[in-house]
Amino acid sequence: MMPFEAKNLFSANVILLAICAYLYFSIGAAAAFFGMALFLIWPAAAGIHFALKAMKKPFLRRRRKGP
Repeated sequence: MMPFEAKNLFSANVILLAICAYLYFSIGAAAAFFGMALFLIWPAAAGIHFALKAMKKPFLRRRRKGP
């Protein structure tokens, strides 16, 4: 007699497949969100931060030097 019956072995394989599929898709989703944050949200936030900083500091604006 084998240590695992065919029914139990099939069940273990299905459970293992489900766990691997879950990890595969969850890691993929995490990578997608990380990519979106890295390439879309972070530069936009940095640009908005710089614009707000530039509006508050008068020396970043050009002044006319008149006579």
